[in-house]
Amino acid sequence: MNPWIEPGCPWYEWHQWLPPNIKWCEAATCGYASEPANTWSNIAYVIAGLWAMWAARDAEGRFVKAFGPAILLMGAFSFVYHATTNFPTQILDFVGMFVYMSLPQTLNLQRLGWVSKARRGLIYGVLVAGATALVILFYVVGWPFQMLVTVLVLTTLATEALIWRQGQRDTRYGAMIASLVLILIASAFRELDHRRIWCDPNDHIWQGHALWHYFAAASVAALSRFYAQFRP
Repeated sequence: MNPWIEPGCPWYEWHQWLPPNIKWCEAATCGYASEPANTWSNIAYVIAGLWAMWAARDAEGRFVKAFGPAILLMGAFSFVYHATTNFPTQILDFVGMFVYMSLPQTLNLQRLGWVSKARRGLIYGVLVAGATALVILFYVVGWPFQMLVTVLVLTTLATEALIWRQGQRDTRYGAMIASLVLILIASAFRELDHRRIWCDPNDHIWQGHALWHYFAAASVAALSRFYAQFRP
């Protein structure tokens, strides 16, 4: 089976016009979901998003309530990308991640006192737009923009460490620790897939990248639970 979309199959023209910058292990099928395992595994984000919305039902902060819808959007955009595998929808995939990951970034800046509540919406928009612009720039120059996700995770941890150093010690960190463990497991499966260490292209049920989706969905659900304790 051809790892890329073959002529005459759905999305072939889009894929030929602007292919994505990476190919995961799963071979493309001649169907509307070109990578079935990687596509349908995004249902995990739907479950995580609905759970996050339920968990934050009594939260007072608008940004805290936004975690659930952001997870749903992330799952929807990832679904579209893995179904179609081209760069325009890959941008959507990363926009979905940035829409979610910029929430803890912005809230941490507010908790540090670096951003006011009145300006956090602007800062949030700048973070999402700036990261998206970097994806396009990196694609043009041929740099791997997957590293941007790692940078966002590390900066979230760094700002949380700064908050700890400020003396805000009443925070409950159990959910964040769980989120970190889950994203490390997810990243391990993603790397096994990317490096073809664990790779069966014709297995359309279990893929390393699909397992990345499952564990990452659990991770973002746990992180949303962590931020639900705040009332910013």
